[in-house]
Amino acid sequence: MAVDIKELENWFKSRPMWLQDATHRIIQKGTLTTEDYEALFKICLAEANGEQAAFTAIPDGALEIKET
Repeated sequence: MAVDIKELENWFKSRPMWLQDATHRIIQKGTLTTEDYEALFKICLAEANGEQAAFTAIPDGALEIKET
């Protein structure tokens, strides 16, 4: 079954900020560090309290598989 990459990207963009940021970090680095978990916790806590938090969403095209 083919996956619509654009639809998947849009789905991620509608998720909570911490999940968008976690996805971005995993795409960029392949894993999460203790510092990443701490930053994600702060984003999650801010969002739960209705506060604004700085986060980084996945960029357009980040989920596309590049053929080599």
